Amino acid sequence: MEEIIRADKNLQKKFIVIMLSIVFICSYIIYNINSYLQNILLFKTPEIAIIQIKNILVILSVINAIISLGFAVYFILLSIKTFKFNRFPPIGMRVIRDTNVQTGKKAIRTGTSLIVIAILILSTNLCIWYIRIFIYRMLDKYLK
Repeated sequence: MEEIIRADKNLQKKFIVIMLSIVFICSYIIYNINSYLQNILLFKTPEIAIIQIKNILVILSVINAIISLGFAVYFILLSIKTFKFNRFPPIGMRVIRDTNVQTGKKAIRTGTSLIVIAILILSTNLCIWYIRIFIYRMLDKYLK
């Protein structure tokens, strides 16, 4: 018979509040960036507009890097605990829904998958940084 870890009701409530907060904050940021970009169109010289666009790209890239790094570190730490206990979810972990405990090869596969996910998150972050540099070069060519 498989062991089941029961969902933590308080964690479920916190998760819902956090997700709603993230949706609200992202909506607010998208709205403000849209109005900020509309204001950039009103600048009389393209040099000032390009500087403002570069500033937005830097801010968005840094925010993305911080969030991506946070998720990647979390997944790596979770995979280390999974390998250490040879069990997923690791001992003492709270879950937001009823979860079957995986042990043995299944746990190792899950831990490996978590590391792969962390690497994918970091690689997409590198792609975004490369795209930012590419856009910078395009904008600099426009100024010349």
